[in-house]
Amino acid sequence: MSQRTAYPNLHRLVGDSIDQLPAEIAERIEDVLSEPSDLLPNLLARMDGRDTAEGQPQKATGLTPAQAVTLASLSRTLAGLNALIQMLHAAEAARVQGSAGQQLPPDVVEGLLLAARELAQYARRQLG
Repeated sequence: MSQRTAYPNLHRLVGDSIDQLPAEIAERIEDVLSEPSDLLPNLLARMDGRDTAEGQPQKATGLTPAQAVTLASLSRTLAGLNALIQMLHAAEAARVQGSAGQQLPPDVVEGLLLAARELAQYARRQLG
C-alpha cells in the first residue's frame, strides 16, 4: 500500500512530495486534514503569539502576558534570522566552491540579505 493511498488528503495537498515525509508526520497531517472543521480553531490557538520558535508555549515565570508574547516573538524572529544566515552561508560556500549551476542568482542573495536585515530590525524594535 503506497503512501498516496494511505494519506489521500495529504497527497492532494503536496502530491508526490508525500514520499519525503516520515510516516508519523504524514499520519498527523492526514488526521488534521480529514477533519477540516478542527483546523481553524487549532490554527487560531497556535497564532496567539505565545509559541516560541520550537512551537512550545513560552514558559517564563514572573512575566506579564505581554512580556511572554514579546519573548516568544523574539524567539521566532531569531530562529528565522538564524535560518536566513545559514542560507546565506550556504550560498557563499556555493559561490566560492561550487559550479555556476549551484550558485544563487544575485537577486536571491539580495533578497535573503534584506530579509535578514528586516528580521534584525524587528527584533531590535521588540526589545524597545
